[in-house]
Amino acid sequence: MSGAAAAARAATLYVSMLTTAMLVAACGADPVAPDDFGGPGDGSEIPSTADESTFPNGTAFPNGTTPPARVGARHAVPTPTDLATTGGSAASRVAPIGPPGLPIRLTDGGCCVRPLWRADSRALWFIDRSPQGVTGLYSAALDAPGAPTALVTTTIGTFSPDQRWRIDLASGRTTLHRLADGAAFEVPAGGRSVSFSPDGARIAWQGSNPNASLERQVARIVVAAPDGTGAAEVAQLARGSLVDWLGADALLVRARETAESDIEVLWRQPLDGGERVEILRTQRLRNLLLSPDKRWLAYTVSGATDVDANGLWLAAADGSSPPRKLEGLFGAYRWRGAQQLVIVPFEMGAPSMRLVEVDPTTLAARPLTDPATQPLRIANGDWSISPDGSHAAFVSAADRNIWVIALP
Repeated sequence: MSGAAAAARAATLYVSMLTTAMLVAACGADPVAPDDFGGPGDGSEIPSTADESTFPNGTAFPNGTTPPARVGARHAVPTPTDLATTGGSAASRVAPIGPPGLPIRLTDGGCCVRPLWRADSRALWFIDRSPQGVTGLYSAALDAPGAPTALVTTTIGTFSPDQRWRIDLASGRTTLHRLADGAAFEVPAGGRSVSFSPDGARIAWQGSNPNASLERQVARIVVAAPDGTGAAEVAQLARGSLVDWLGADALLVRARETAESDIEVLWRQPLDGGERVEILRTQRLRNLLLSPDKRWLAYTVSGATDVDANGLWLAAADGSSPPRKLEGLFGAYRWRGAQQLVIVPFEMGAPSMRLVEVDPTTLAARPLTDPATQPLRIANGDWSISPDGSHAAFVSAADRNIWVIALP
């Protein structure tokens, strides 16, 4: 396949996925908070400045997506692997794919957009159609760059963070499928997606009144077991929304200061009936992303009246200290670990992008890649960090393939 043809087909696949994702998200997201749930996809896009809808916990495989066929791309015989056995975290750190900081091409044929890390950090999943005409979720293993990909499943859906549950949204219904035994449970989320607690024991979602005007919207936050039992409303938020879980016993929520205000307030919402605790308040709050241990919150402010407020910020998620601005660093970001925020700085005119790591406690920064010797160009902000923090993956703007970098 020529480079132009590969790029065109990748672009077509991307538009198809993004359009479907936006339609699904429109059914499940409050209109006043387009970046709810703070998943990895919510980080600032590079170089685009447009927000893109994503699903809770960073999954991005909308139901019903049908990508175009690719000719000449290599695939294994399309026999699905057992998806139910892939959940869970890696028992040990994954061996590096190559020298630290050096991009290694994992796939060929211009195959991929929005790849998702497998929960054990040893492979990446992506939607594709094989030369045999089989559309599904395919896997590319880190220990075999360039090898034929393997069909994981022909059922396209979103997944829980540990990939033990598949979330299906269709016709105003939310159904959770437990992959270990195939059991399915319809939960009363009304076609909205759900956010799993860190231990996977509970889910949360938000409902609102679609017939109310923007100023009169009230988000109703509900918590239940993954099978839908024990559903209970825990909060009502005027012009507000659910952001994410803060551990097993509290949620991170947001709302406008008043119905007419452009100031947003971020709270810790206990699930035991206790009072909310304010974490911060600001104008133009965007791209909320919690660290894996829920101790730190990264976010951006853009378009605030006070120009000094605009930029990338870090805050203690318990509100115990004032938020701090990362001076001189602004761009896309993903958490690598509890104390490691990885940033792709927005540097207009730079010949290459680069990865920088910031310690949220000290704000000390260190480079992870050298743009002079390890150049990279990320397509449409399409990059992510493996669950174990050992690697970064991105779709290359040059060839639309997945490339992987072992992080130092």
